[in-house]
Amino acid sequence: EDFYKQKLIWIELADKGRFALDDSDNFMTLNGTYILTGKDLEYLCCILNNPVISWDFNTFCISSGVGTNQWRELYVRNLLIPCIPKDSQKLFFKLLHDITYLEKENKSSVILQKELNQMVYDLLQLTFEEINFIESQ
Repeated sequence: EDFYKQKLIWIELADKGRFALDDSDNFMTLNGTYILTGKDLEYLCCILNNPVISWDFNTFCISSGVGTNQWRELYVRNLLIPCIPKDSQKLFFKLLHDITYLEKENKSSVILQKELNQMVYDLLQLTFEEINFIESQ
């Protein structure tokens, strides 16, 4: 029954966080994928797709040995996600929906994606040097 709920979907073998929000509540997945149901999924999608999470994940996960990591649930649950009030999550939601809309229309979402990434960096209080380091990885 979890497949019929709003959920995050991700694949196990990936070079970075590749999380997708299923708002349609009707997609099934095959082996090699994971789903997450619950609260604040839009916010989690924004955070989990940020380069800083991929960088952090690389510090403790298992590599496949061919340029990808094993994004297994047991490792994903160890990621530190800042808890913020629901009201503070609204701008994250809006950007996520705007990015999704642009991508469905085959339009560039690069500027909005950079804005969303910067919001996550600000939330984590990263310095300019730390951001440059993470984005260069």
